[in-house]
Amino acid sequence: MIRWTKTRFEDEIAEFKRVVIEFVGDDDKDSLNYLKSEYAKSKITDLQDNVWKILQNSGSWKVNSFNDLFKNMKKDNVKRDVSRIMTQFIGKGAVNDWSGKVECPIILLAPGNKPYHYNLIAGNTRLTAARALGIRPKVVIVRTDW
Repeated sequence: MIRWTKTRFEDEIAEFKRVVIEFVGDDDKDSLNYLKSEYAKSKITDLQDNVWKILQNSGSWKVNSFNDLFKNMKKDNVKRDVSRIMTQFIGKGAVNDWSGKVECPIILLAPGNKPYHYNLIAGNTRLTAARALGIRPKVVIVRTDW
């Protein structure tokens, strides 16, 4: 069974800063601290299809194969070590034992930003890989009042 983990806020600080700039308008320290506080309260949860299909900043919902995964990465001009990401899912045991450890993708819930109120902060390649593998991912949804 895959072990889904919640990454440290500091490990994704660049992505959290990007989100603060995008939603607040500048690199405001108070807003970043607010986001850090809300992230600390957030729990790991299953990503539901109704959220996944409207998720902004990700093309993972439309992925049906590894070919789609690579097309998605090429479109986003992203270079990732896909074998490392697959190993995160599979683990170091036998193939298909799914004993890996995967950091949860992080989603921002900004209810005041409808209809685009679910926005991916970090983890697009992990979401895309999960979709290609037919695995329901677990995520961390950071709820804000933005």
